[in-house]
Amino acid sequence: MSTSELLDSIANSVADLLEEIKRQSDLLESLLEAIEQLHKDNEEKMRLFKESQLRRVQVTMEKVVSSIPAKVREKLVFEEDEEEIRVKPQEFLGRDDFRTVASKIQDLGGEYISAGRSSYFRVPRK
Repeated sequence: MSTSELLDSIANSVADLLEEIKRQSDLLESLLEAIEQLHKDNEEKMRLFKESQLRRVQVTMEKVVSSIPAKVREKLVFEEDEEEIRVKPQEFLGRDDFRTVASKIQDLGGEYISAGRSSYFRVPRK
């Protein structure tokens, strides 16, 4: 192979490589656009989710009471005021019943307030 042919071969190889780099670059640009669109979509979904959390339906005493199984409900006292509903154990609940109540209260947006013998579950009205 002559020097001229060798240089032509190298030039063709370089041209092929440049074309491949251009194709890969175009592909990467398309992927970037797709990722940016997914990011925008996820931001919108998160915004809508946060709005829905702010507009949660007001919790009622009936909803709290009915969410707890009857066998556990008998061990609890339910109280309410304008701001919250309180669920107080009348006796030691044990691990399983405690978990049941805690799970139901959390599902309603509530929490457990640890205060020794005065501990209780609370569910905000809003």
